[in-house]
Amino acid sequence: ENLFAIQSEISREVVLALNGVLSTQDDTKLDRLPTNSLEAYGEYVLGRKEMAKRTVEDFDSAIAHFEKAIELDQDYALAYVNLASSIQIRAFMVRPRQQLSEVSDRIQSLIDKALSLDPLSGEAWAALGLLRSGQNEMEEAEKYYLKAMELSPNYPSAYQWYSHLLNRDESKRELALQYIQKATELDPLADILKINLANHYRLLGRRDDMYEVLAQ
Repeated sequence: ENLFAIQSEISREVVLALNGVLSTQDDTKLDRLPTNSLEAYGEYVLGRKEMAKRTVEDFDSAIAHFEKAIELDQDYALAYVNLASSIQIRAFMVRPRQQLSEVSDRIQSLIDKALSLDPLSGEAWAALGLLRSGQNEMEEAEKYYLKAMELSPNYPSAYQWYSHLLNRDESKRELALQYIQKATELDPLADILKINLANHYRLLGRRDDMYEVLAQ
């Protein structure tokens, strides 16, 4: 509990330094502990670490960690969110052997659970946007991504996934680039974001910029 209290206080100081003021919504989110179980938090951190490796086997491991976190704390909203996202990204990676339709009901139920626990979770709304995008419901996906970025403006995946949506329209690729650039600014050590940024430059014909990103 002390660990989460310290995290909350640091986050509060950062928001105040950046914005000069805390909104009621900011205050509510910062006061809410993600979990009361340090063991569940440990499983969540291990799951996030496995997600970052981006292989099917690592997503299998991440799923197991998030499931364990939920077993330890059934009210851990972020564990449900990341379990949903891990299942969906894994489904994309093994396509066509496993179609999204096979797991979409489970993903939806996990996101619904997360939102019932924390309606202000931008991460949950981003996960819902990712699901809708996978189901080719682009207007809904865009709505949820925008909501996610409003609620959790420091969540890189929301910007990353929204950039993918925009990238489908060639006329919006410059705008898509701005969102993936924002994602990489928020998490400059994430290899997947660097790869995405390089690909955006490739699509825009900016080869020098692409090679510069890949060389980092």
